[in-house]
Parts: sequence; structure tokens; C-alpha cells
Amino acid sequence: MSALEEMTYDVDLGTVSGEVTVDELVQGRYKFTVANDSSIDFSVNGYCLDIYNENGDGIAYNSVSGEWGNENFSLNNVTLKAGTYYFYYEFDADFGIPSLTLDVTDTSVLADDDYENNDDLGVISDSKTISANINVTGDDDVYSFTTGKDGYVTLSIGTDVPFCEFSIYTIDPETGYENYKGRVQYYDGIGSKSISFYLEAGMTYNVDLCGATSLEYADFAPMGEYTFSINVTDTLPADCNEGENGNDSLENATAIVLNSDSYGNFNGYALGMNFHTANDVDYYKFTLDSSAEIYIETWSEFLDPDTEMWLYDAQGNEIAYNDDDSDGEYKSAYIVTNLAAGDYYVMVSGKGKIITDYMLDVSGNYTTGDTPDVPDVPDTPDVPEIVEDACEPNDDFANAQEIVLDEDGFGIAEDLTIHSAEDEDYFKFTLDEDSQVTLTTFGSEGGDTNITLYDEDFSQIDEDDDSGDNLYSSLTKALEAGTYYVKVDTFEDAPLDNY
Repeated sequence: MSALEEMTYDVDLGTVSGEVTVDELVQGRYKFTVANDSSIDFSVNGYCLDIYNENGDGIAYNSVSGEWGNENFSLNNVTLKAGTYYFYYEFDADFGIPSLTLDVTDTSVLADDDYENNDDLGVISDSKTISANINVTGDDDVYSFTTGKDGYVTLSIGTDVPFCEFSIYTIDPETGYENYKGRVQYYDGIGSKSISFYLEAGMTYNVDLCGATSLEYADFAPMGEYTFSINVTDTLPADCNEGENGNDSLENATAIVLNSDSYGNFNGYALGMNFHTANDVDYYKFTLDSSAEIYIETWSEFLDPDTEMWLYDAQGNEIAYNDDDSDGEYKSAYIVTNLAAGDYYVMVSGKGKIITDYMLDVSGNYTTGDTPDVPDVPDTPDVPEIVEDACEPNDDFANAQEIVLDEDGFGIAEDLTIHSAEDEDYFKFTLDEDSQVTLTTFGSEGGDTNITLYDEDFSQIDEDDDSGDNLYSSLTKALEAGTYYVKVDTFEDAPLDNY
């Protein structure tokens, strides 16, 4: 017996067909049966309606837009197989006369696909594509797969419906919690139908997929047939906006459409973007109909992409730049400014790193007048002079400051500074035996360091930008016995008063 059958229900409507007006209106659970595969339109005056299958799984839901009272609303094209279902109906007896009507029409439902009862796609080391369907309302398809090798895994859905989305996650074996890795949303031509991640071999992932044939919130027609692909590659594929010519220049900038409401608020975005090579940059273009206060930011639902961003006018002249968000808490870029009506461009960079997922959001509010209200620029505060530290001059390999390791393999250089834009600090250390070595910088608030590791022949081994606390660097490497060098500098050669 299912969970809902074990619960009491207040009204049994029996087998429904055609147009059914419910006369016995109570707040509570209703039970009903359809003899054939059916499409049902629910017309409601009340507060909310929530439909379940006989296993207690939610199928469709709608409610009033306000906080109190009854309103007319609907749930249309709820497609069900023959069987027994339940809904929970709620209304406010103090506001208007509630009503509830079901219009039941026989329909043809697609047969279950081959994966409905066996959703484990097994181990995937190269590629796999399946054909499946979402044939009834509330049918979210869930798949699992195991990565057969380290690499970039790209998930893609093939469908012509205006809305679809899927999420990828792991399940904690101890708690059962779902740990989400990312999500894709495609909405009426905006967004992407694919997403990529770097995944390690031997991990098992789950994908939850759904879609709809309409953008109407009250239209619950299922998505129908689709294809789903998983591809494992050694390199990250370009995102959907790169196109034939890429979006790596002002001329090929991706257009962001700004949709506005009656209050002058507007919003537009690009979803599912990536930096597929270290040198990849992305350009975007948007148009303001009148002067506006505007907010531009990069972000990711499950990542904190370390990006930087430039804002340009229609002639390509720089207006603003940002590296990290306004509070310095996140690595994503954020620009707030006032602009006049016209065309504008945004360039986003991954700061020389491959980034698997980010989105760009442009939002704001149109203001009155033809020119922006530019705030007063405060006086530049006096900045204390940063002096050379005791290790100077250690600006090259020949003058590298030696860090001596103690018997526990620990060594430190402290009270250091980057006293000018030209200052770079070099250090060297010696390992008596093969070791796992961790190099870490930390220091004053707001510091943003880079560290580069070299062998005794001055050949670069590895580097790191922001893997330490805040924007400081940290690098762990297995090294053989020998002498090594480390260079420390800062992002954009910014001075640093203590590290």
C-alpha cells in the first residue's frame, strides 16, 4: 500500500471523465481515478492545489500569487496514465466562493522508454547517447553513471521544447545527502543544453532531468522524446556561445537581451558559459533604452569562478573594471555603475585559467533623464609607503633568499613585502629526500599573490594563484630530493604591505 493510501482522504471522486464540477468542497485530500490515459485541465478558485501519484510523489502544483484570499488559477495539460491519483485542495472560507472543476480528455501517452526501470548507464570512458522520453506530468528522469577515466565530462540534452533543465550530483553514502555539482537551464532560447565538469575516474554521479513543452507556469504538458549524451574528453569543449566565429571580440560579442517590467527593472543573462582554454575571453553586448543604474556580475550556482571583467562603451572605450566582488568575499567579478542610453560591451576573462562554468547577469533599473547620475568621487586617501623587507634584494634566481627546513621539514620566511610594481620575491629551499611539499602564502587582508615553483635549472614546474585562504596562493607537489626555487608576485603587480 502506498504512502498516500495509508493516509486518510476526505473526498473520493471515483472515476472521472469529461467535465467534472466538484460540489462537495472541503479543504483536504481528494482521491480520483482515470480509466484511460488522460489529459486533465484543473480550473480552481481557491488558495492552492497539489497533485500526487499513488506513490505520494508530487506531480503538479499551483497556488494564488498573493499571500491571502482565493483567486482563479489553473493547472492545464496534466497528463496521466490510467490509475488512481490524489490532490490536496485548500481555500480561504472568508474570501469568496471556492470552486473546482476537472476537464478530463482521453489522450495517447508514449510508452515507457527502455530506461524507466533501469537507469544505470554503467561506466563511461568515451561517450554514450541514449534516446528516452518524459511521457507523463511529473516524470523526472534520473540516471546514474560512473566515470571510467579522469577528464572533462560534458552532459547534453537534445530536445526542441522551450524549457528543460538537469542537475548533476553525488550521494553521500553515510548521510544520503545529495551534493550538487551543477545545473543546466534552457529557457526559450536563453541558456545552454549542455554543461561540462572535470571529473575523476571511478566516481558515480546522478543526473535528474526534466522539461516542458510550454513556458506557461500552469501548463504541465510533459516534454516528450529527447536524447541525452555523456562525453568524456581530455580537453574542455567550447561553450554554446562560441559559435563559428567565437565570441572573443567586440565584433562577435554575444547579445544579451534585457527584459524589463512596468517598474523599470530589467534583467538579462547568459548561462552555461566557460573558458575552454587558458587564453579564452568572452565578449557580450547589451543595449539600454534610457539611462539606468546597472549591476553586472559573473557567478555560478555551485562554483566561485575567479573572473575579471571590463565594461566598454559603444566605441570600445573602457568605462569600468573589476576583479573580485565588491566585498572581496568571492572571486567572481562585479560592476555597479550609472550609464546613459546606448550600446555597451562586457569582456570577461578567466585570468589565464580553464573554468568549466559561469554565467553573466546584467540587471538594474531605468532612471529618468538622458544622462547618468554619476556619484561624487571621494578624495584618494593617503597610502602609506611600503618599504623593502629584510630579504631584499631577492628579485631573481641569483639572489633568491634561502629558506632552511628544520628537522620536521618546516621552513618560513615572514614579514615580507611587495614594495613596488616591479618587485618580485625569489626563494630557494633544498630537500634531502623525496617529499610531498606544500607552499603557502598568507598575510594582510586584500592580498592576492601568485606563486611559481622552479627546479634547480630554473625550469617551471607548477604555479598557483588563489588556492589558499582568500586570494592567497597554495601549491602542493611531490618532489624529488634536490634544490628548488619559488617566485612570489601579486596580481596586477599590486603592492602588498605584509605576507
